Amino acid sequence: AIGWVIVPLVKLVKYLAASPRLERNRPRAIAVCGGVVALLVLVLEVLPFPNHFRAPGVLQAAEHTIVVSETPGRVEALLTPTGRNVIAGQPLVQLRDRELEFEIAVTRAQLAEARAMELRALERQTADLKPLRSRLQAITQQLRKLEADQVALTVRARHDGLWLAPQLQDLRGAWLPRGASLGLLINGGEFHFSAVVSQREASRLFASELRGAQVRLRGQAGIGLAIVGQKIIPAEHETLPS
Repeated sequence: AIGWVIVPLVKLVKYLAASPRLERNRPRAIAVCGGVVALLVLVLEVLPFPNHFRAPGVLQAAEHTIVVSETPGRVEALLTPTGRNVIAGQPLVQLRDRELEFEIAVTRAQLAEARAMELRALERQTADLKPLRSRLQAITQQLRKLEADQVALTVRARHDGLWLAPQLQDLRGAWLPRGASLGLLINGGEFHFSAVVSQREASRLFASELRGAQVRLRGQAGIGLAIVGQKIIPAEHETLPS
């Protein structure tokens, strides 16, 4: 610092102030040196320089749902083609379970039998009403569950959005277990971008205000998506957002 900065500056000041070679052009020499110093200050302190970094992340819809089968069944019909915008409650896929239909029929017959036995016991005024009513209640609950499973065979949209199920056409007639993925329902009204920032780059976020940010998708780097609202979580995480 002394040899490269202080000594040359002292020599420059002495040269400008007392050198006989600048006797006639001293004001102009001082003005030129002052202009060079002002230009350096302007370039280093005033003019903005590019200062950015990249953070990889995942772009996801704020409201998105993986549509699954809530009850096992065979794919009978695709009620809504893939790529269509749907509304909440709109039927998407129709499943069918013949064994479930048989169980419902048997349970309804058992329910009718239990009710008849209860009426007969009331007419005869027997003391066996409590176990009969317990059996009637159990059969009623079982029938409600089976009927709920039958209603769930019609898979419906939980919210508005774009219905995407490109592989479902190949599953027509296939047997799907409970919880099998059928497709994706995406509401494109709002998206969230979760980025992972390294510790070295994170220090730059808190050192100065972040002036702006953009999201650029892989394969579409020429299109910058503006970010409205930012949330910085100053904490160490060991789990990626996706």
